[in-house]
Amino acid sequence: MTTMTSGDGWRAPSLRAHVNRIAELTINVSDLERSRLFYESLTPLRMLRRTETPTQAFPSLGLERGRFVGYLMADGSSGQPGVVVHLVQWLDPEPVGTAYPTFFHRGLYRLCFLTDHLAERYEHAVAQGHAPFRPPRGHGIPVPGGSEGLSFVCPDPDGVAVQTTRRPAPWRDDLPDQLYHVNIVSSEIDRSRAFLQDVVGLDYVKRLTLPGPVGPIGFGKGAEEGQFDAAFLWHRGDRRFSVDIVNWFVPGVIGEPYPSPLNLGIQRLALEVDDLDAALAALLAQIPAELQDSVRGPDTWDLGDGLTRRVVLFRDHDGVGYELVEQQPYVGARSAPWPPEAFD
Repeated sequence: MTTMTSGDGWRAPSLRAHVNRIAELTINVSDLERSRLFYESLTPLRMLRRTETPTQAFPSLGLERGRFVGYLMADGSSGQPGVVVHLVQWLDPEPVGTAYPTFFHRGLYRLCFLTDHLAERYEHAVAQGHAPFRPPRGHGIPVPGGSEGLSFVCPDPDGVAVQTTRRPAPWRDDLPDQLYHVNIVSSEIDRSRAFLQDVVGLDYVKRLTLPGPVGPIGFGKGAEEGQFDAAFLWHRGDRRFSVDIVNWFVPGVIGEPYPSPLNLGIQRLALEVDDLDAALAALLAQIPAELQDSVRGPDTWDLGDGLTRRVVLFRDHDGVGYELVEQQPYVGARSAPWPPEAFD
């Protein structure tokens, strides 16, 4: 679905038409430098730039005043950065809480990277003093005729689950490691999939289901066995990155997403839009009535050093946080007189 039609035939605008790409994951951390070192030692993420906000209001987050420092991190899988990971350390107020304690807790739980060199990445992680939950292992074949994926999962310094997975065939040893997907734990996978398709405008890719419980599961703490049903979606503009919705039949989904924007862990998934005001109108026309109150903004955030960001925040039925971010002007763009004769 890309439009909504009223009784008189009026067709609401489509948010899908305004979304350029999946842009960013926001992860709240307790020690910015420690987290940067972790991600640079375990994953292909490298710092693009630092963010450092002046004290300001963040109305869409419910904060009358706040201040944070951060790093925008990206991999090297192409000449243009794909999805950026924004590591954020709140200074005022300070961060609260802990990351989800179990792998079957509702919300944005883990992020995943692809590699052609899984054994070497695991050995390096252990040598660096990291503590993967299990050695690399598979969990059966989720689809008939498919292949068994091998992976290991390691908590970051604040407990966020970071997965490293062997890249599926065809193999090429020269391909760089890359950010692959973010995982949303949901107890109603089809409702979550419909939200991402019909409201957000992503494309459905595939379904993966384990036919029975397997263990030890290795995705995190809380249970030895697991059985899942999963759906993958991506944005047509950049298929390097997917959103992975998972319903854990075994041991069952528990809990609610983080109650505070200051909570440690993966907070939001951001989508870049061409025109924030038009995208907001489309969002309000398409988001279910019961979720209208979750829409916040637009706000303008000063991220320091000349970087500003216009945003709108909203949530899905599970309380998972999303963000619309207006695209930045092109570097070097300027207002110029027109017609060209004006230059003469």
